[in-house]
Amino acid sequence: MADDLHRGAVRLGFADPRPLDELAQSWPEALGRLSGRWPAAGNETQFSAGGSFKEDAEFHLALLQGDAARVRSSFDALLVPFEGPVERAVSERYRIIVLLGSALGRLVGQGQMDEATAHYWMDFDDLRQAPDDKEFCLLARSRLPVITSALSLSRRWSVWVAGAMEYIRENYGHPITLELAANSVGVTPKRLSRLFIEELGQGFSDYLIGFRIEQAKILLAIPGTSIKQVSVECGYPDPNYFSRLFKKVTGTTPTEFAGFR
Repeated sequence: MADDLHRGAVRLGFADPRPLDELAQSWPEALGRLSGRWPAAGNETQFSAGGSFKEDAEFHLALLQGDAARVRSSFDALLVPFEGPVERAVSERYRIIVLLGSALGRLVGQGQMDEATAHYWMDFDDLRQAPDDKEFCLLARSRLPVITSALSLSRRWSVWVAGAMEYIRENYGHPITLELAANSVGVTPKRLSRLFIEELGQGFSDYLIGFRIEQAKILLAIPGTSIKQVSVECGYPDPNYFSRLFKKVTGTTPTEFAGFR
């Protein structure tokens, strides 16, 4: 398994582009590809969705509702396959890592965790390099107290700003404008813009860029990730523009951040 990790023999799963009203189908489709084998060149084989998406959805729902007990129980359910006698595929580790990264990013976006704490726990080298599934489970569970304790913190944002941040989290891979976000929470664009500056200390556009770059960092941490795929997944169809923006925000290029040489 360690050899597979060093060779980067892991695929990052992306769903096909969909209209907004079909976004719910994207997650299982992406994970189906994540857990499948690499298709031969030019062969667009459809992968089986598997049977674990119910557990994924339960974890996300518990996180959304701020239910720490359900977060723990749903995460335990996600780790059950790793506790069997057969070592799990490397791709399944990365599915758990992506879920943890998404949870930490969400807590930052909701003002329940500071960025420094989230960045510390988003260093997933220990999980990627775990020698076996037992150690992987122990290390994955070590993130839970940080996540569940953050859930107890009250949100600092107004309902409109919190709603707009949620809209960004759910749609960051698609075109987003201030007008669309404002319409989603029932407020005028001018007012939403003012609220972002008052409550977050930054404009709507800056927050959107920051969120997308943080999501890109999570995806770039996965070996074998395509810069172009990450660019599209994070809402930037032009990978050259994405690379310039990433360097402007982080001080390094996506390639350098991913550790490619």
